Amino acid sequence: MRDQPHAKYREGQEHVHLWRGGALVVSISRAGSWKTGSLLRIIDSFSKSLVLYKTKEPFTERLTFYVVARGVDVESVAAKKAVEILKRDWQVCTLGDEPTGQ
Repeated sequence: MRDQPHAKYREGQEHVHLWRGGALVVSISRAGSWKTGSLLRIIDSFSKSLVLYKTKEPFTERLTFYVVARGVDVESVAAKKAVEILKRDWQVCTLGDEPTGQ
C-alpha cells in the first residue's frame, strides 16, 4: 500500500478521469522490455494514436520516456478489458498476490 504523505489538496484525489476522445499521458521506463511492450499494445488497443517521446535534457541518461495516447475510447471493450488487466497487475505488483475474485 502507498504510505507516503500527500499534500492536503490531494487528499481523496487518487483517481483518474478520462473522457472519450481524450488523451492519456504515461511515464514509462525501459522501452525495450516485454512488459512495457505489452502495456503499449494494451493502450494502443483503445486509442487512435500512440506516440512515444524521450526528453533530451536533463534526463538523457534515464530510461524514462513518455507515451501519449490520443483519441482514447474509454467506452470500448478493449479499454474496459485493459482496466481489469491493469487492476490485476497492480494488485499483484503492490500486494504480492493474485486477486481473490471479489
